[in-house]
Amino acid sequence: MSRVPGSPEWTVMGTGTAGPHRVFADLSRLPSARIELRVVVRDAAGRLGADGEFTTLPR
Repeated sequence: MSRVPGSPEWTVMGTGTAGPHRVFADLSRLPSARIELRVVVRDAAGRLGADGEFTTLPR
C-alpha cells in the first residue's frame, strides 16, 4: 500500500497469494513526492503483521 504522508487514504499496490510472496508495484503513477509504503501480511495461523517505510520518489 502507499499514501502521501498525512493522508487517510491508502492505495493497494498489489497482492501476492502464492510463494514466493512478492509484489512488483508500478510507482510511476504516484506523485513525485515523499510517500509512505506499507506491507501487510497474514500467516497460515491468521496472524497479521505490518511494516512500513517513508521514501521520496524522484521527479
